[in-house]
Amino acid sequence: MELLAPAGDMDAFEAAVKAGANAVYMGGSAFSARQYAGNFDDQSLKYALNYAHLRGVKVYITVNTLVRDDEFNMLLSYLEMLYESGADGLIVQDMGIASLVKKYLPDMPLHASTQMTIHNAYGATMLKDFGFKRVVPARELSLEEISHMAQTSGLEIEAFVHGAMCYAYSGQCLMSSFMGGRSGNRGRCAQPCRMLYSLQDENGMSYPPQYLLSMKDLCLIEDLSALADAGVTALKIEGRMKSPEYVAVVTSKYRKALDRLAADTRPLIDPEDMMQLMQVFNRGGFSKGYIYGKSGIDMISPEKPDNWGVPLGMAKSYNPHRHMIGLGLQAPLSLGDGIEIRDGAYSHGQIVTYMTRNGQAIREADTGQEVFIRTDKPVRPGANVYKTSDAELDKKLKAWLKTTQRRIDVNARIAIAEGRFPTMEVWDSNGHYVKCTGAGTVQQAEHAPLQKEHITAQINRVGDMPFRFNSIEVKLSPNAWLPISAVNDMRRQTLEQLAEEIIDQTHRKTAAIPSGHIETAGVNVPARPLIYVMLDKPEHIGTAIKAGADGIYLRLNAMQAVGQRAMPWVLLCHDAGIPVIWAMPRIARDRDLDNIKDSLASARNLYNGVLVSDTGQIRCAKDAGIESIYGDFPLNIFNSSAAAAYACMGIRRFTPSLELTLDQIRVLSSGSPIPMELIIHGRLPLMVAEGCPIGAIAAHLSHGRTCSKQCIKHSYSLRDRKGKSLPVRTYLNKSGCYIEILNAYELCMADKIKDLLPLHPYSLRLDLSGYDGEGIERIVSLYKKALDSDDDGLKGLCSSNMTRGHYYRGVE
Repeated sequence: MELLAPAGDMDAFEAAVKAGANAVYMGGSAFSARQYAGNFDDQSLKYALNYAHLRGVKVYITVNTLVRDDEFNMLLSYLEMLYESGADGLIVQDMGIASLVKKYLPDMPLHASTQMTIHNAYGATMLKDFGFKRVVPARELSLEEISHMAQTSGLEIEAFVHGAMCYAYSGQCLMSSFMGGRSGNRGRCAQPCRMLYSLQDENGMSYPPQYLLSMKDLCLIEDLSALADAGVTALKIEGRMKSPEYVAVVTSKYRKALDRLAADTRPLIDPEDMMQLMQVFNRGGFSKGYIYGKSGIDMISPEKPDNWGVPLGMAKSYNPHRHMIGLGLQAPLSLGDGIEIRDGAYSHGQIVTYMTRNGQAIREADTGQEVFIRTDKPVRPGANVYKTSDAELDKKLKAWLKTTQRRIDVNARIAIAEGRFPTMEVWDSNGHYVKCTGAGTVQQAEHAPLQKEHITAQINRVGDMPFRFNSIEVKLSPNAWLPISAVNDMRRQTLEQLAEEIIDQTHRKTAAIPSGHIETAGVNVPARPLIYVMLDKPEHIGTAIKAGADGIYLRLNAMQAVGQRAMPWVLLCHDAGIPVIWAMPRIARDRDLDNIKDSLASARNLYNGVLVSDTGQIRCAKDAGIESIYGDFPLNIFNSSAAAAYACMGIRRFTPSLELTLDQIRVLSSGSPIPMELIIHGRLPLMVAEGCPIGAIAAHLSHGRTCSKQCIKHSYSLRDRKGKSLPVRTYLNKSGCYIEILNAYELCMADKIKDLLPLHPYSLRLDLSGYDGEGIERIVSLYKKALDSDDDGLKGLCSSNMTRGHYYRGVE
C-alpha cells in the first residue's frame, strides 16, 4: 500500500519524503482545501515535484475546492503548469475541473477528493466511467463498504488512516460559511465543530455545554492488515496544517508499521512509537473512526477540542510555600517539556523549569518515578497533568530533519585505461541510464598507480546528491593514473546527468486548455418560474397543491416512497396535473441503494422523476431507466462547467451550490446547458453527519453499547455560544441513520423575488420539510402572491430573524 503524507510547506514536504512517504499531497496558493496552510507558489511547486521525483516519490496536487466561473482563466493556466511540470495526479472536488482535465489533459490521473462525498460503490463506479483513477471515499464508510467499493468500482481506494476528522460528511458542511462566511468547500473552514454546544430537547431540558462536534483524531496504525485485506491502495495521513515535526513522526511510524506488515512482524507499532504519536498531537486519545461502525461518545472529545498531550498523572500534593506539586509519572518528563494542568474547566500551561526527586534537583525522570515540579500557579490535589510538548523529542526531530537524506539505489561501471578517456556509466532500477566521459586521457603512473578501492571510495562520496551506490564495478588498467579531482568531476557530472534524466522523464509536453464559457444553445424556461415545494410528509401534499404549488418534491426513504401510505397522495398530484418528484435520501450507502434500486421500478411509474444528491443515485436512476433526473444542491455545482458535466451524466435540471451569490449564479446559469432551480425558503441544512450528538449524549451510544434512539422520542437542537438554536433532524434508513444540523435562521426571499427573475430560473423551491399544514399553506400562498405581484408592497415580509443565505454576501 502506498503511504501518502501531507505537506503544507516546503519543510513539511521534505520531512514527508525523508520519513519514508511513497507519495506526498500538497496544494498551491489557490484552489486548495487548506488555504490557511503555507502552501506552495508555482516555483516552489515545480521544485518540490523535481525534488520528489528524483527520490522516487510521487506528488499529488490538491485542486480540491469549488471554483467560480470567473476564476477559470486563472485555474486553466495553473492546471497547464501542473501538467507540464509532471504532477502525478490531481485531487479534485469540483466536477467542472474534472471535466476539463479529462477533456484536455487526458493522461493526467484524476483522484476524487473526499470532498466529493463518494459514500457508495455506485458513485465510485460512476466516477470510474467518467475517467477517474482513484477515489478517496467518505471517512464514514466501514471496512465492509470500502472492500465492496474496491471490488466493484475498479478504482484505486485511498483511505484516511491518521489525523483530524470532520464531524460532517466532507463536502457537505455549510456550517462555517453560514455562521462565519468562510467556506470549507473553498478551503477556508473556521472549524465551528471545535466550538462549545449544548444539547437541548423541545421541553427546554439542556445538557451542559461541551465540544459535542469535536472528533478525536483518527489512528489506524494497528489496522493496516485489515485495510490491506479490504483492498485499500493508499494510506492517507491528514495534516497539511501541521508542523514538519508532526509530519516526520507520523509518517515514519506508519512507514515502520508498513515495513513490519510486509515482513509479517507483529506488533505493527511499539508502545514507545504510539507514545510519540500521542505526544505530537491527540485529542483525548485516538479513534478508529467508522471502519468498525459508529461508537458515539468514544469518537468525540467533548471536554477539550485541541491537543491534549500525553497523560503524566494526577497531582498528589501541592506545597504552597515552594510552589511544587507531587506527581507519580505515567510518562517520562524532562526540564524544558511543556505541561498542562487541568482541573475541570480550569487549565494552565507552562514549561518545566525545576524538578526534584528524593529532595535532589534532577533534569529528567522516567515513568513510575515520584517527582515534584515547580508550578506557576496553585494546583489542587487531584488535578490532571499532561505533557504537551517533549523538548528532547523536538530536539532530535529537528536534528534528524536537518541531517537526513533520502537516497535511491543506483549502479555504476567505471572504465579507466592508459591512453583512453575514462568513462562512467550509472543506471537505476527504473531504466534511467547515463554514460559520461572524462575530460582528459588516462596517463601511465610514474609512481603509484590508481587502486580500485580508492576509486570506489571517491565514487561513493555523493555528498548532497540523493543517490546511493548499490554496486560499483571498476575496470582498471594496472598502471593507470588520474588525478583524484578528475574522478570526482566525472562522478559529479554523471550523477547530475542522471538526475536530469530522471526529472526530464517526468515532465510533459506543453498543454493548452481553451478559455471561455461552455457554448450552449440556451434552455427553455417558463416566463415566470414555477413554485416547487419540498415536503417530508405525504399528507401535506393536498395543502401545498391547494395553496398553489406547481410541483412537489417528496423526501422519503425507499420503502416510504412506494408504500401504501404515500401512493394516494402521489396520485393526488397526478389528478391535479402537477409533477411529483421523489427526493431520494441525501445519504444513501450501499445497503440503502440496494433498497432504492428495488423501489425505483415502481417509482418510475409513480413519480415524474427523481431528485438526486450524489453520483451513486444518478447511476441507480439511470440503470432503472428513469430519464427525468434532477440534481440537488449537495452535488455542489459551482460553475457552468460542472453543470455541463452533470448534464452529460444525465441531470436535466440542477440546484446550484448554496454558497453562490445571485450575480455568480447568473454567470453560471448563462453558461449551463440545463435549467436551474433556486432554493428560496426553508431551514437550510448546515451539516449532514453520521455522528450524532443526540446518540452520544442523550442516548448513551458508545463502544459496546447500542443507541437508545432518543431522537424518536424527542426533538433536539444544539445551542451555540451565541445562544442560537440549531435544530437537529434525524433520518432513518437501511444502514442505520444520519443527521442534519439546520440553520438557526430560516431562509426567506419572499420580498426579493424581483432580484431572482433576471436569473431566469426554471423553478423556485420552498423547502418546507418539518413544517405543519398551516405553515405550508401560509408560505406557499405568500410566495405565489410575491411572484404574481408587480408592486413593492411585499417589502418587509421577511423578519429580522430570517436570512438571505449567501445570495447577497457570498463566501470567502
